[in-house]
Amino acid sequence: MALGAICLGNLATKTTNTALPWAWWVLLPLSVWIVYSIDHLLDAEKARNRFLSQRHYFYLKHNQILKKIVATLVIISTMIAIIFLPLKLFLGGLMLALCIVIYFIYFHFFDTYRLPKECIIAIIYTAGIWFGPMMFSNTIEKSIYILCFTSFATALSNLLIFSVLSKEEDQKSGYKSLAIDMKEKILNSLIIVLIIGTISIQLFVIISFTLASICIILMNLILLLIFLKRNFFKINDTYRILGDGIFFLPIVV
Repeated sequence: MALGAICLGNLATKTTNTALPWAWWVLLPLSVWIVYSIDHLLDAEKARNRFLSQRHYFYLKHNQILKKIVATLVIISTMIAIIFLPLKLFLGGLMLALCIVIYFIYFHFFDTYRLPKECIIAIIYTAGIWFGPMMFSNTIEKSIYILCFTSFATALSNLLIFSVLSKEEDQKSGYKSLAIDMKEKILNSLIIVLIIGTISIQLFVIISFTLASICIILMNLILLLIFLKRNFFKINDTYRILGDGIFFLPIVV
């Protein structure tokens, strides 16, 4: 999702008609990769004596080198942000970074959490992509907020589908997810409603941002295909490749 963030960032800047500094484009994928890596490192450590999926085994096996890479990138990212970002963009990023720290503390050090992790991740991911373009946009049309919301809904649908398809692995590893905590029929219905709702909303505003709307519609159609044919796409974790791959589509906007 790190490189996919650049593509969604392209959609966000084009539709808001903003030009953000190069530092933002560098920090966006770096931040996503750092958060993703820390999340997996903590998950892998938590399940050390239990079942580990291939990706978590990779993070546990290369624990030390990955920690050094993450620490180095955090320092580099911080320096780039302090030196090159405009003040209001830096302050916005600082607030988002604080939210991420709270996320790590809440979900990795409190075993009784009740907030849906997938929803929080989708909010943070969407906020990281959209807050800069919206902050620097001269005028924000209502359709921009709709694009922002449907970007969130698409990211959430992606995470929920991943949660459903990795349910067995998560149970063995002792992880928590909505697929484990929520009744299967309710979660399946929620995913369908989210995807169909997102497509319907984009059809409603397609005149305002034709290419952007088509991109989000295609992203959700692919997610719908993955979900409906989940037994097929679960083979060799194909759903992860295709599910993350949809975030490259907005590069054409």
